[in-house]
Amino acid sequence: MLVALRELTTASTFDDIVRNEFDKIPSAIAKEAYLHVSAVGQLDLSLRYETLLRVLNLRYNQLGIDLLTPTEGILISGEETGASRHNIGYRLRARHPIIASIIFAMAAPDDARKFAVLNALLTNLDPGFPEDLRLLNEITRRRELVNTFSQYALRRALYDRIAAILPGSGHVYQHRSIIEREMKDADEAVRFARMALKVDSSNPSFQNTLGLALELAARDDQRDSLKRQAMLSEASRLFEDSIEHNRADAYGYIGRLHIIRHKIGRTRDPEEREELLVSSLSMLEEAFEATNESPIIAGELAKLKEQLGSLNDAITIVKRASKKSPTDMRIKHLLIRFSADQGQTEEALKVAVEAAKLDPTSWRVQRTLARLRKTLDGSLQSVRGHYDAAIRHNKGDIALVVELGAYLFVKGAYDDAKKVFDSIRNVTISGQERSKFRELWRQPDGRIMVFDGKIKRIAGATGTVVAIPQNFDAFFWRSTGTSLLREGQNIRFTVGFNSQGAIARDIRPIR
Repeated sequence: MLVALRELTTASTFDDIVRNEFDKIPSAIAKEAYLHVSAVGQLDLSLRYETLLRVLNLRYNQLGIDLLTPTEGILISGEETGASRHNIGYRLRARHPIIASIIFAMAAPDDARKFAVLNALLTNLDPGFPEDLRLLNEITRRRELVNTFSQYALRRALYDRIAAILPGSGHVYQHRSIIEREMKDADEAVRFARMALKVDSSNPSFQNTLGLALELAARDDQRDSLKRQAMLSEASRLFEDSIEHNRADAYGYIGRLHIIRHKIGRTRDPEEREELLVSSLSMLEEAFEATNESPIIAGELAKLKEQLGSLNDAITIVKRASKKSPTDMRIKHLLIRFSADQGQTEEALKVAVEAAKLDPTSWRVQRTLARLRKTLDGSLQSVRGHYDAAIRHNKGDIALVVELGAYLFVKGAYDDAKKVFDSIRNVTISGQERSKFRELWRQPDGRIMVFDGKIKRIAGATGTVVAIPQNFDAFFWRSTGTSLLREGQNIRFTVGFNSQGAIARDIRPIR
């Protein structure tokens, strides 16, 4: 905040202010100390001062005079750790990861200097200390540090150093495989990925790493066709296992996409290529939802949609694919989505009804029917019936229950909505998931609805508002923005829905 304030009140940029502070450090040894703290500070990690003293060959009594005093304030901070004489210690950290990254880039401008700093740190870390072990594991699992090297040889060398300190680490093998894959050395990528999976055969991340390495190896036209097919078959199985283990992990779907692209690149049949493109798109649409709209999946979706051309072209292609595979539910979902996007809601509903006849237990089809009938202003009973069927076939989906509760509440069925929200009140989920807004009360044109009302009740950290003239209640948590509100005060607010029901948001007094 201090740096930001100075940036606003001076002509200097943020980076220039940080560099200037570093340049003003009077002691060369203090600059060197801060450089090493910044190396790990980019990951928002701290460094034990004993490690730093060993790296710089300093005595304990030099900590305050030569290290902390010259760098105090904007650049570096220290804190005690531990609660007893057995684990008490002191660690140093950068004021902020952005500040650390600016200093590291400035004081270690080339790969050789960066490697020298990181190698010195790694050499002096002791895995016997929990803090050092945690630091080693974080450096291993996160790629920010290794990605600062432009030379792949030094990326390899860094993991070789870590492997010597943490022999047998699956994550070291995994990241070494990733580096080899980036360098297009498929055989080495496969070898290291197999070593990682040997350490933990059930780790879905390791499975994806091996799957991607095998898919790369299968691209080699010089390989025997049977061996290439075996590689693709093994990779497909690994990706399927990974998705089954964790449907929210985007990389299993990316792996499946690579397998399909592999087939697209080898086919000479235009119709088969078209079918494979549709299969890719339908799989990614499903993955986009399963991964909570992962940006990785979103990027691949955008590329694929661009490849299919305009929406009209895409619908034409999908319709042809649907005729050839009339029982393929993924293609049905895709046709429904495209028809709805084109404003052909009645056509989308027709396809959804056909899909429901093919698979009446599909919760996605039932949810789609509920949404389409809702768009067409269907009866409350019919919409709710489809939501109930979707929930029945997908128990435990909090978002689905909240969607139904929000629909009933917006329709004025407040008692029914309360029963729906009460049904998930005791479900074991994290606080973040429980408070996550999954629906907003919107107008028919998509704009967020704004209500007038009054503060009905305030009790400790909570409160209730009443909308006028709609006459419904909504709960809210008192916070910095609402702490001064009083009972009976006129307000304006919006409404969102989470697992707790209708929540008043953006509350503002009406003056």
